[in-house]
Amino acid sequence: MAERSHEGNVLAEGAMPIGEAVAFSGQSRTAIYDAMAGGSLPYFTKGCRRFIAKKDLIAWLGQILQPARP
Repeated sequence: MAERSHEGNVLAEGAMPIGEAVAFSGQSRTAIYDAMAGGSLPYFTKGCRRFIAKKDLIAWLGQILQPARP
């Protein structure tokens, strides 16, 4: 029951389905699915859909994107 409550909180705070995560991040659908499969990008399912919390997506992007060097 606590997990369901957590999912509700995450949805309210900005969880997004995979298509929105792709558009938001600029990464490919394959890259996102690979990260989820590898455990570096947390997600949860609701029904048959997968959702990613916006904060987790931003954290993952921070790990994979290198700052440009001048």
